[in-house]
Amino acid sequence: MDGANKVMGIHCPLADKVPDDWFFIRHGKRAVYHGRYQLDYRNPNVRKYADEVIDRFVRQYGVGYIDTRSVGTILSPQESVFRMISDDEYIDEWGIRRIYTGQYWDIVEYPLKGASATELDSYPWPSPESVNRSEIENFEAAAKELWENTDYIVCAEHPVAVMILPPSRACSYPPICFVS
Repeated sequence: MDGANKVMGIHCPLADKVPDDWFFIRHGKRAVYHGRYQLDYRNPNVRKYADEVIDRFVRQYGVGYIDTRSVGTILSPQESVFRMISDDEYIDEWGIRRIYTGQYWDIVEYPLKGASATELDSYPWPSPESVNRSEIENFEAAAKELWENTDYIVCAEHPVAVMILPPSRACSYPPICFVS
């Protein structure tokens, strides 16, 4: 299953109704990444629930095939503070230090936590003008091909999530819930 099917939002009502063994546990608590719990598909109840959701799509909506592919990746501006520290540690475009925990990249340093307005003004924000335009054009062409020549539904990342979440994480703000 795709990444979208491996998580449950921390504010999802179902998250409060299912036991902890539905999720990966880290340091005695449910593992959280980007405001979502990581489902543990080793648990037969998780697999059963996911199967029931897919079955409902098939029965109620006549869905014959579910394809959750992506037409692109996260674009990285060439002008940013991004750098690899090691195979399992890096600093992203926003200056957020992350370490790979074996399941996902955990945020371990928030460069703007407690920053003043002056520090925010002088921070080296990533430059959107330095994104490789040909990457965007390739993603656009792939999405257009799917839209015009298949019966796929084409979805995009919510622009607010892309523009608000990384800087808010740099400041160590709590997760934000977006409904579109």
